[in-house]
Amino acid sequence: MSPTTQISAPTPIINFACPSSGKNAAILKADLEAALEAVRRWAPIEDELNIAFDKTAPKPKVYGGQSGALRIMVEGRPNQEFPVEDWFYRHREDIEKDFSIEIAQVKSEDERSASKTKYDALLTEFDRQDRARVQSMSKELRKAKRELRKAHDAWTAAEQAISDYRPQSLQEAQELLAFCSRDTEIFPEEFDLKRVMQNAADAIADHLRT
Repeated sequence: MSPTTQISAPTPIINFACPSSGKNAAILKADLEAALEAVRRWAPIEDELNIAFDKTAPKPKVYGGQSGALRIMVEGRPNQEFPVEDWFYRHREDIEKDFSIEIAQVKSEDERSASKTKYDALLTEFDRQDRARVQSMSKELRKAKRELRKAHDAWTAAEQAISDYRPQSLQEAQELLAFCSRDTEIFPEEFDLKRVMQNAADAIADHLRT
């Protein structure tokens, strides 16, 4: 339907758009409050369990090679001897970084292939150890992570629903503005809050035109 057809409709109707879900402002606010409450409940539980897990669960430790023997000689002092030692990769990013450095220095396809094979094996081993570590999580920590993720998803969805919602009355416009501007925990992103404000302003403008 064209804009002209809408304007020429025989009976003037205030264009308060309703969300496809059919929820009103009160339900949308309740959804957001429930999501926030779930985040507040599960975040400290997940944090405490995760800290304990990090302290006890073995982190990936991938053999990288050996450091060369080192002798430090300072005049007037005994020489300091450092024997050959094994060293290990503790972070995946370090493996990727060393690979990018080495691959930039290769001079033939054979060297490139050998380098890629070596670092692919290192990454595979790191990922294997990392998966094993994740699988060693307790049921309590798995549940806390799952519930916290669900709560954050619900929070995001509830914020989006309110951002998209067009108030259906002046009272709803006032209530949503007051609700969404009461603290920074709700709509921490300025863009989302501005959308709520714009929808409320449009609803007020529609009311004033009647």
